[in-house]
Amino acid sequence: MYKSTAVVADRLLCDGKDVGDYVKVTLPELKWKTTTLTGAGLMGDVDIPIQGMAEAMSAQVDLRNIGKENAPLLLTPGVKKLELRFNRDTVSSDGTTIKAGTKIYISGMSTGISPGAVARASTMDGNATLSVFRYRWVEDGQELFLLDQINEVYKVGGKDYSDAYRL
Repeated sequence: MYKSTAVVADRLLCDGKDVGDYVKVTLPELKWKTTTLTGAGLMGDVDIPIQGMAEAMSAQVDLRNIGKENAPLLLTPGVKKLELRFNRDTVSSDGTTIKAGTKIYISGMSTGISPGAVARASTMDGNATLSVFRYRWVEDGQELFLLDQINEVYKVGGKDYSDAYRL
């Protein structure tokens, strides 16, 4: 068993081009829509997840600066394909440290930018947000999950659950 420690290297690409000056990516939260089971024979309400039917997802890219190099990448109309690559140090139970390589692929559309603030001797600290419809996580070459809302694809740990949610 491995314990994850810290991200030690990272890189962000948008449509295959480096997004310079980024400092953090807030990843989409994956939550299933729910239906409430209520009535006789229950001690209150129970929210039942509707697997394969995700709530709206968003991602945020925090930037030191919004400028001519990154604004066109993140703000132009159309689908944006983000690729986040990073390595994490992980420690095994015997103390061995190894690198866990992770790639996260996000497809979505820009919902806007916040240029931040202008203050002397400070970074502007802006951000760009995207409405996400495709979210894929790969660790050490193995796909952990893929959710593609447009194409109705839902896979976890290599198993495809999509057929159960399509007509």
